[in-house]
Amino acid sequence: MNIGNPQRNFLTADYILFPNEYTKRHMLEDYMMDNIAQSKTIMGGYPRNDVFFNTKRRKTLRKELKLENYKVWAYMPTFRQNARVGTSAKSDAYMLYNLFELDKRMNDNEVMFVNLHPVSRSNVDFDEFIHIKEFPSEIETYDFLNITDCLVTDYSSVFFDYACTGKKIILFTYDKEDYLKDRGMYLSLDDIVYPKVGDFNALLKELRCGKNYDDRDFIKDFIPFESAFSSQKLCDQVILNEDCSLPVDNIHGNGKKNILLYAGNLAPNGVTASLRNLLCVADTDKYNFYISFHQNAAKNYGENLFTFPSDVSYLATVGGFNLTIFDRIIKVLFRFKIIKVGLYMKINGKRVKQNFERDFGFAKFDTFIQFSGYVPDQILKFTQTDKNNVIYVHSDMVQEIKQRGNQRADVLKYAYKRYKHVAAVSEDIVESTLRLGASKENVCVIKNIIAKDTVLAKSKLAPQLDEFTESSVEHEEAMKFITDKSTKKFITVGRFSPEKGHKRLVCAFEEFSKKSTGCKAYYYGRQFIS
Repeated sequence: MNIGNPQRNFLTADYILFPNEYTKRHMLEDYMMDNIAQSKTIMGGYPRNDVFFNTKRRKTLRKELKLENYKVWAYMPTFRQNARVGTSAKSDAYMLYNLFELDKRMNDNEVMFVNLHPVSRSNVDFDEFIHIKEFPSEIETYDFLNITDCLVTDYSSVFFDYACTGKKIILFTYDKEDYLKDRGMYLSLDDIVYPKVGDFNALLKELRCGKNYDDRDFIKDFIPFESAFSSQKLCDQVILNEDCSLPVDNIHGNGKKNILLYAGNLAPNGVTASLRNLLCVADTDKYNFYISFHQNAAKNYGENLFTFPSDVSYLATVGGFNLTIFDRIIKVLFRFKIIKVGLYMKINGKRVKQNFERDFGFAKFDTFIQFSGYVPDQILKFTQTDKNNVIYVHSDMVQEIKQRGNQRADVLKYAYKRYKHVAAVSEDIVESTLRLGASKENVCVIKNIIAKDTVLAKSKLAPQLDEFTESSVEHEEAMKFITDKSTKKFITVGRFSPEKGHKRLVCAFEEFSKKSTGCKAYYYGRQFIS
């Protein structure tokens, strides 16, 4: 789910440069750009690879570094974990073991330069090696890579770039099973032409023999445009509008209208369930549906994306408002209800609009739906479009304000007057919605979809209480009651908060129990973990 930054980069770009059709097809599909991006695609060589064709620079640098009489190898392994978690003890141990064993067996005219992720680098003391050194920090990575005679990597895309040199590439995949356990690949390792080795002895043997494979088809398929003039051609074509024979194309959609639905934080609650049920019956023959959420807010509930229909796309947003110090003061005053929404929007309305345009302004959407109906910032943000916009009302907001204080009357009154449609999920809450500023002209009733087929399918399953279910009795006793077919059972499902009316149900059961013997009441609750 952490794709907000690249998605936004693609959406805001005038051109997206791709090195081949394969990469273009998969990147547009995986980042869900096909129908909403207004960028143009351009096929060409990557500017960073120009240096690989600079033989003069290669000779000069080798001479400056006194490496003219050496076999120079580069090792650029993929980072195994992530920057927040760090490396695992296992991956560190494997890497150090292989480096030490290689170092012991290398000849004096052989040198291996290693480029590690900063987190991994902190675990390696290069002073302990004789023939293994760190990439020099004062030289740009690809500039230095150009002087090497062979690249050793594993699952990194760097070998696509290095293939421009025509020099040997070796894939050192000693931990293939562990690495692939929770990761996927676009290409199978078996389909890649470069030799794969699993231990340092095999690696050293490959390093010391010449290029023993034919990668011409690989180069033709994946780097057909690379040359010494990639940067020049790209600049001449996109800046000077000269025809440099680089294929340029629009991103072609399927012709359907694009609908964006803001889903809140994707928590396993009634709003998320309602959206899921709605999308299960939505007309995907006419519309493309995109679920939107803020990455940080939804980080604990990313798994819920797998519960939506597979033909629904999503658009993640990242970051917060870009504000001056004065703007921040106004926002804090608004947050603590010291100033009302009217004054806030008069002062910071420009910033709210900028925030909307930063997230969605470059995407082709026909309708924006604030489906969650909550969170003042998100409610106000979607008032800033000149396209069709809708806000959902999932509950009696007057009672929510009175009993829970989780909404703001001033924000709702401001918003309900500015959305083209205010969608109440039942007739019962239309009156309270009108009291909060909506008009009879823009209020409509869109009832929640009942996932009948899902309910019927689950009714055939054996009852169970999962680890998150809280019960007023022990689970064993609760299961005995649930599975007892001799008794009638009434089940209510709803958030355990005042406006859901559970108190009325309890009082009604009390009256019922006075007239019926053997009645029991149990409470089962779902515990949400943030």
